[in-house]
Amino acid sequence: MPEKTQLVLVEAVKGFLAAHPDSTLRLIMAIFLCSLGVTQATAAASSCVSTRYLRSRQQAFEANGLAGILPKPKSGRPPKLTPNVIGWISALVARLGSLSPGLICQRLAEEHHVKLCQKSIGKVIADYHLSDLLPQKSQEEVIGRTFWAGVWLLVPFLLEVMPKVIGPRTRQLFLTLMAMALVGIKRRFHLRDVHDVGLATLSGTPELLDGSTLRNRLRQLPAYIVDLFYRKTQPVQEFLKGSLWVSIDEHVVTRWTDKVRLAKTKHPTRGRLLPADKLFYAFELAKGKLLSLKVTRGSVRLSQACLSILRGLKATYRAKSLRVLLDAGAYKGSVFSRMGRMKWLTFLAKAISYPNSRKQWEQIPPEAYSDYIRPDERDSQNPKVYKIADWQTKIKGCGRPLRSIVILDPSEKKPAKKYTVLFTSDPSTPADKLADEYPLHWGQENCYRVMVHDLSLDALPKSYHPNDKQPDRPRFFSKELFFVAWVKALAYNLMVTFRTRLGGPYARQTVGTLVRKLLCCWATLVVSPTELKVIFDPFREQPYLQDYFQWVNSQRLKIPWLKDRVLVLQWAASPQEMPLGRRRILLFSG
Repeated sequence: MPEKTQLVLVEAVKGFLAAHPDSTLRLIMAIFLCSLGVTQATAAASSCVSTRYLRSRQQAFEANGLAGILPKPKSGRPPKLTPNVIGWISALVARLGSLSPGLICQRLAEEHHVKLCQKSIGKVIADYHLSDLLPQKSQEEVIGRTFWAGVWLLVPFLLEVMPKVIGPRTRQLFLTLMAMALVGIKRRFHLRDVHDVGLATLSGTPELLDGSTLRNRLRQLPAYIVDLFYRKTQPVQEFLKGSLWVSIDEHVVTRWTDKVRLAKTKHPTRGRLLPADKLFYAFELAKGKLLSLKVTRGSVRLSQACLSILRGLKATYRAKSLRVLLDAGAYKGSVFSRMGRMKWLTFLAKAISYPNSRKQWEQIPPEAYSDYIRPDERDSQNPKVYKIADWQTKIKGCGRPLRSIVILDPSEKKPAKKYTVLFTSDPSTPADKLADEYPLHWGQENCYRVMVHDLSLDALPKSYHPNDKQPDRPRFFSKELFFVAWVKALAYNLMVTFRTRLGGPYARQTVGTLVRKLLCCWATLVVSPTELKVIFDPFREQPYLQDYFQWVNSQRLKIPWLKDRVLVLQWAASPQEMPLGRRRILLFSG
């Protein structure tokens, strides 16, 4: 079969499996691709199964047909929650008009001689929505007060981000992790100390998941679900078929362990080699959003990861052209040579001041230089004047000289710091414009700073097992690390969209400032059969949110995990606290 036909089939299978995420179906489609001549590695990757598992199942299929790959009945004790038992529980709920697990447990044992714990009955009531069997009350009921009422302001953007293909367990996991990132709950075991009705309701559960449940759900999350979730939540529609302007850089997540031997890398702030993992985000510079993520061991350099990231951005966003800013970690002659051959790509990368390169820069004649002032110093009275030249540099591994923007600091005495050089494949932009453009990659560094301090980016699941059988060569488990790191990227993008929609004084505020000003506020949750009202207590930022409340209420947003109840935002008639003057007289007078 021609290679182009195979690629078309592989893409068709990926699209089909994205709409029908079933483990047996994935295996069948992988075997189908192998039968058409597609390699096992390609078939396994397109179906999100391992090559080893595909090979063993293919042998079983050749030996026994479909019986060799279809799931077999599980051994052990038969489940107590049979369809008959679930039917009896439903009948008891309808007859008794009560959702009390204790009462239903007692009647089930008396009438049907079936003994179940109250936790199992409560799970059946929640999973099968047996509360719908009770007569609906027309009046509104107060379900509680919440301190994190501001998270409900983000629901319009949460509904845009959340893919419709994920199941309820993955949705609860995603919403819980999102809430943890936004309100500053760094570690999963901190959840046991949080009792907030608003956060629990937002996550779609009667109460927040505890730390052990969160850990178990992360571990049980299938790899193909993580891949599907990642592809469905990338902001593709916002940047589809356009010209991307991105920055790609790494973030080092230090691992403080001596139980296993992890790959080390130089920490950017501590200045020494430490065991770590690396996160490579692609950051869109125009709107300030994160587009993609790659997770690796700590020993992987940006030069080893950037090409696959760039190809992924080109394929995912179907970009007409791509302009990328790269840090010095991408310095490698073969990488620059391959990027230079990509007609759709323009790169601007910082060079490393190696001795062989400095010899070439020292040969630049004085008349080739012109004066240059950095953008942040042009308004000052005594700006520092640099020299800039447009030159060509030959480096090892690159077949042709690279256009180099050489910035000379005349006052610097150390040879290694005297030159700041940028390599580029842009043939026409003036040198001073390129020198002004490169510092914009610090927008990604600022994004990392905000995510570390405001979204706890460094608080991520382990990529290793502490009791690995080979502590000198531990296995790399990237699934949980990738999922949580991407959820925190989505939280950052969501807050960027939120502040852009608000505008005014909030347009340039960081995530931490928005959380302090808008998310930390009291409200009362009132529920009815058709609506969920979040009634905010008046607070200082109220005048700036009036238009936003009207915009949210005009959309009549239905919350799928709350039985399609419509979200309504309101203000309380009066504050729920004693006036300041009365407090002063009562507590501090006389």
